[in-house]
Formats: sequence, C-alpha cells, structure tokens
Amino acid sequence: MVSVKKFLTEFKFFLNNVRFQFVKIGSFCSADLHPVLSGVPQGSVLGPVLFILYINDICDLASSDVTIIKFFADDAKLYISKEQRQT
Repeated sequence: MVSVKKFLTEFKFFLNNVRFQFVKIGSFCSADLHPVLSGVPQGSVLGPVLFILYINDICDLASSDVTIIKFFADDAKLYISKEQRQT
C-alpha cells in the first residue's frame, strides 16, 4: 500500500515537472524547446482526474451575464462578451 507521504511527493513532482515542446511541420523543426507551463501530459493516468477537478469549479467562475462556457468531451471554451447577454 502506498503511503500518503509518498503519494503527495509523487503528485507534487507530477504537477511541478516542467515539460518542453517544439514545433514540427513537415521536415521543419523549430530550433528551440519551449517550456509547457500548463496542461496535463497526454496519456497520463492523472489527466482525467485533474480535468474533472478543474472543470467542476469553472462554471462558478463563468456565472455572469457577459460569459458563456461551452463544454465538449475533454475541452472547455470560455467566451467573454463586451455586452450583456439577452436572456
């Protein structure tokens, strides 16, 4: 059985681990690696859990007359309008 301390240590590493990415289009590759400062690594076991934790509170943040939030599968888009929505 995994101890709570070990789990929290691993979880902290997972969240704080800096990942890097580059762009490849055809045979062209960008010269520099850039740090990825947000998101969850693709294929991670914790990805779905972290997404659910994140998405549960986003509706509270978007509850106003100038915001609209749309959900689709594992994605969310937040739209902010300059004018109030007509209800």
